[in-house]
Amino acid sequence: MKSSSLPLPLWAVVICSFLIGGCGEQGTGVDAAKSPIPADTGTEANDAIASRVNSLFKNSATNPSEKPAFTLGDGSVTPTPSDANSKSNPVAPEAQSPTASSTSTPPTNDAQAATTTEAPNSGDINRLMNRLQNLYSMQLDVQSMEQFQQIQAERLEKATQVLELNPSYESQLMAIKTQIDALSWQDGTKQPGAAERLTQRCQELLQSDNLDFRRMGMLGQTGAFMRRYAENPATGVAPLVTSIQTVMAKDFDDFELATELAQTASAIFSQRQRADAIQVMTALRDCLRNSRQLPIMGIADSLTAQIAMAEVEFDKLIKNQVADEELNLPALRSGMEKIVSSGVTVSLYNEMIPWMQLFEQQACYRSTGVVAEVLENAFRQLPSDPGVVEVLNALQPVRERMQLIGNPLKWIDLVDYKGDAFDGSSLQGKVVLVTFFSGKADKPLRDQLQFETKMFEELQNSGFAMVGFNVDPDPNSSRDFFGSRLPGWHCLQSGDPAKLGFESAFALQTVANQVPYRLLLGRDGNVVHLGIPIDRLGKYVTDEMQKKP
Repeated sequence: MKSSSLPLPLWAVVICSFLIGGCGEQGTGVDAAKSPIPADTGTEANDAIASRVNSLFKNSATNPSEKPAFTLGDGSVTPTPSDANSKSNPVAPEAQSPTASSTSTPPTNDAQAATTTEAPNSGDINRLMNRLQNLYSMQLDVQSMEQFQQIQAERLEKATQVLELNPSYESQLMAIKTQIDALSWQDGTKQPGAAERLTQRCQELLQSDNLDFRRMGMLGQTGAFMRRYAENPATGVAPLVTSIQTVMAKDFDDFELATELAQTASAIFSQRQRADAIQVMTALRDCLRNSRQLPIMGIADSLTAQIAMAEVEFDKLIKNQVADEELNLPALRSGMEKIVSSGVTVSLYNEMIPWMQLFEQQACYRSTGVVAEVLENAFRQLPSDPGVVEVLNALQPVRERMQLIGNPLKWIDLVDYKGDAFDGSSLQGKVVLVTFFSGKADKPLRDQLQFETKMFEELQNSGFAMVGFNVDPDPNSSRDFFGSRLPGWHCLQSGDPAKLGFESAFALQTVANQVPYRLLLGRDGNVVHLGIPIDRLGKYVTDEMQKKP
């Protein structure tokens, strides 16, 4: 069993953003139906272009009732030769005789530098390619929607001229990508006839024997579909499902295309179209199961996990846990058991990692424990292999950490920087921050420790205490770290020379394995928070200090 490493699905990002507090009612933070450009086009330059065009589109003379949604057709694809015979046939049939779908009327506004047109000079491919690069850069500085549209017209024209000159394979790829890109921008900004031209060009590419060309055709077609779908989800996903089944029947080993289509399904889910997203993910997964390439099989496994999570409405379970953890624990356990019943893979574990982390960040430690417990029980039923062993080894400390909540720490085998034993009796009745640090920490960790020290100095007379545990095996590193100005809080390290740092008895009981790592104890001495990020530390300490003894 192999691990699959994929970007966090967009629907996962949506839920995380909603819970952390960055989104509005719809949960996406982006109203796709009001923007002609994508929320994320794959590169910083494309994002900047998208931002500029958004502004221009809002101020243009476009019919205000028309609010097109734009998703760049070719996304962040950087095609590379994939077919063995690609370079032996450098000019694809569809590139030898460009059709009307890949041509445009030359711009008429000669006042704009971006619209200068020149007749193709036979063989002068470099000049055309340089012009295409300049035109791409010009999109960042457009001053009007008219100018932007003229730039797209010239990009389309110059790309077509490149293809007429029998260019190298790499230049072909760039020219075709430019065609799809320009047609997609025209389609997204509602240029007359752009949708038809884009459809025709994508269909031409899909008929190619070249994998790279087919990929660009499919992504262009998918982008066009998503623009229509964002405007009216009621149209359904049948056309997209049919395209996936047709194209992926041949190209099920194309990792780039599989990844992009998986993200498309996530985008559909982010629009709260659960049933449609499940339909698209299922179609894509069923095609990918024909592959015997491990990365593709990993995507199929991830889709299986996401389908199961969508079917049990896992996003709603997460929100309910954050709202009232105790009440909703049984529903979370039931949902997790249904998810694992659909298939237990390393990809499922990878899908669950961000949710366990999110629960910890939201102080829903029992929820993290439930997810880890159900996963661990499911993986223990599988035949042992390196992937299973790796997951079980990762889940064990998660469960052990969760078991700390509501229980006291034992102050065992601890000494201060002078070598004197520490027993913890002075901490009784106080709120206690326990922070793990290294005497050889870099500046970011030093800055965090300074923040914690300042908090201690402000609250130490109000029943607050701080214990710092140095994980560095060098017994002198604490003094070296602080120099002549030792902190007022308890600076401790292991008192057992044979078991220092993370191997000490104190560290082992907390399951700490990294710095920084923090725990917060209530006045009763029991652990109330663990793994606290620095940006939440102030809130957790304040809340605990306000509780009555």
